[in-house]
Amino acid sequence: MQRAMRHVSASLLVAIVFFVCGHIGFAQTYCSNQQSGLLGNSGQYQFQGNQWNRNFLTVKQCLAVTDAKEPPPAGPSAVNVGAAFYDTTGTPADYPYFLYGCFRKTCTRNTRLPIRVDALPQWSITSGVTVTQPAGMTNDIAYDIWFTQTPQTPPDRNTDGTELMIWVQHLGSARPIGCCHPVLRFTDSHGVRWSAYAGYNKGNCAGRCVPGDAGTQVISFLNDTGDRPVSNQRYVLDLNQFFQAALKTRQIQSGWYLQSIGFGTEIWIGGPGLAFNNYWVKISPQSARH
Repeated sequence: MQRAMRHVSASLLVAIVFFVCGHIGFAQTYCSNQQSGLLGNSGQYQFQGNQWNRNFLTVKQCLAVTDAKEPPPAGPSAVNVGAAFYDTTGTPADYPYFLYGCFRKTCTRNTRLPIRVDALPQWSITSGVTVTQPAGMTNDIAYDIWFTQTPQTPPDRNTDGTELMIWVQHLGSARPIGCCHPVLRFTDSHGVRWSAYAGYNKGNCAGRCVPGDAGTQVISFLNDTGDRPVSNQRYVLDLNQFFQAALKTRQIQSGWYLQSIGFGTEIWIGGPGLAFNNYWVKISPQSARH
């Protein structure tokens, strides 16, 4: 995971009106590492501020989050209303995101997760989001999906398996771990072309890597046409296509478990105006797909 604006108090709660799926929703603003309660029509999501990079903790990240109680294809939304980052270190400043499933000790409800990898073809796993990404930024807007070796999530590190990212949109010099030699290229069922990059991330060990350990595996799928600003661009993905691609490259194993499906934005430069709206995940048995 990778200018002059007014700072907003971490305790400030702002009511902002958004129109989501034809209904009026009132947004609550979360700053820094604040997190929401359960969101969505059945408590399947949670927003997490996740301002983890210590070098940029003085920059007041704030996102206005709007809930949606309708079932998919509706879901919660977030827009960045805080200060801008200017991070040229090569490591993103933060990753505010919506969680679906379990990550460390936090779990949302009614998600059907975890699912064993060799059972994934039995399920239809789809997701969608609408993205606004202003020009002049360095960032990605991406899924962050976690696989573990057991049904339980490690309480003291991010994963003992693999982190799988899907960059639906990216700008500037933002590049994934493992760039710039793709291990795989494929075109999904919507005709979108993707390139996959693989590497290792010591940050996923949360200090638990043994000496000489390169870290845990990361595979990132980049939208090959996603390097431009967009306004209200809607993406709908069959996530199983990405899981099966990762399985073929041995980045995940058949006996591991899909634990969580997150979506948010890694920011290096910029922030204000970034939005990811109506984020939803739907998991259903393949027999109930049609």
